[in-house]
Amino acid sequence: MSLMNSKELEFMTNSGLIQDVSLRFGVIGAGQKGNKDADIFAGYRFADGTQCYPTLAINFAQADMIHLKNIPEKDRIHFDGMKGAARTPSLVVELFDPTLNPKANELRSQLAVAMEKKFANVEHLIISLGAGGGVGTGWGSLTLNLIKEGFFPVPITLLVSLPFDDPDEIANALLLLKEIQDFLKVQEELFESSDTKPLASVILTDNKKIYHDFELKKGSRTLQHSNLSSL
Repeated sequence: MSLMNSKELEFMTNSGLIQDVSLRFGVIGAGQKGNKDADIFAGYRFADGTQCYPTLAINFAQADMIHLKNIPEKDRIHFDGMKGAARTPSLVVELFDPTLNPKANELRSQLAVAMEKKFANVEHLIISLGAGGGVGTGWGSLTLNLIKEGFFPVPITLLVSLPFDDPDEIANALLLLKEIQDFLKVQEELFESSDTKPLASVILTDNKKIYHDFELKKGSRTLQHSNLSSL
């Protein structure tokens, strides 16, 4: 499922009718799943051709970003020396930890500079990732750590896609969800209900359920000639 499901928004974009948005979101897509989501956001443009949602793609494997259609190369962040995280989220966290990696501050600076250029007028950041793989899951943990340090100047929404049946990916996802749950508990203790919280919201996408529901309905007249990516 994707933003392309909104026929009205797609029509407005193609017709050049969108002049502004009510809330200026920026989008960071981490890992393959996050990159794909971010690429969808990047495809929506104002009547003057500029992006409705400023977008960055982040990946440790540069080759994984070559298929992106709407995010230009200058907005694809690849950290030198990395070729992926091999379903090992801790590699991401350790890479950005100054106590473990002497070059961590350089990597943080690279990320901060890219964000300053792209998100100067943004009021809220959506960070999209797939829980299960190495880069996406690790970036989720890293995001929580960076929020604690006050790294992000605006509130964050985590858009987390859950894996299918792979045991390793499920284990990674469960660990990340526990980290998020613990973070939210502490946040609730530190902030009043009326306060603007640094982690504003968490959106979970259950891919297995979406796929199952789609398959059940595919025999209907409406969906019998559709596939999941075209809806």
